[in-house]
Amino acid sequence: MVTPAMLILHLAIAIAIILVCIIVLKLNASIGMVLACLYMGGMGGLGLMDTVSTISSGFCTPTLIRSRLIAEPNISTSVEGDTSWISRAVMPMGI
Repeated sequence: MVTPAMLILHLAIAIAIILVCIIVLKLNASIGMVLACLYMGGMGGLGLMDTVSTISSGFCTPTLIRSRLIAEPNISTSVEGDTSWISRAVMPMGI
């Protein structure tokens, strides 16, 4: 079990990783954030495979929603507040 004090220390290191990637190495911000997420997952005791699957699951839902909006461009005006299609699009994938 990782103590809260150690998590705060690792959070500060993860933020430093992001800043170094952006400012010093001139990398894209998303690369720095993924590297920091990998670091935090490892140091938090999550494990590499769980960390990678958690990161990738965060990218899946917006992609599904965007593809659904492109496929049916009138969906936002035709159903006015009905977002049940989101759960129907996401739930079969187990997200």
